[in-house]
Amino acid sequence: MYHAIFSYTDELLSVEAESVQRRLDVLLGCSLTAGHALGNAVRKCPAVLFASTPKSMSMIAESLSSFFSRAQENPSLQEILDVPDSNFATEVAGVTLEEWLIFRGLTDKVYVLLNL
Repeated sequence: MYHAIFSYTDELLSVEAESVQRRLDVLLGCSLTAGHALGNAVRKCPAVLFASTPKSMSMIAESLSSFFSRAQENPSLQEILDVPDSNFATEVAGVTLEEWLIFRGLTDKVYVLLNL
């Protein structure tokens, strides 16, 4: 895992510390916290320390953050399961209502047979 950063030795030596710090500041402005989270990001993509300008990184981060709304969260399990069978079949299970009803009927029969 750590060997990835060593493959960029020449590139890292060719940039100034202030330049690397400005790039890290951009990452910190993108909801990454200093410490473990920032370290993980750099280990996964060491090129982030030198591959782009801080200004370009900021513009891309801003564009992405406006594209992906923070309000877009996955619904809770209760919201997924608390829908009519027709919606669950087509939107969650990805089957037709008829297929869902047959499946439900078969599982009900199996449940009854196992509990006799």
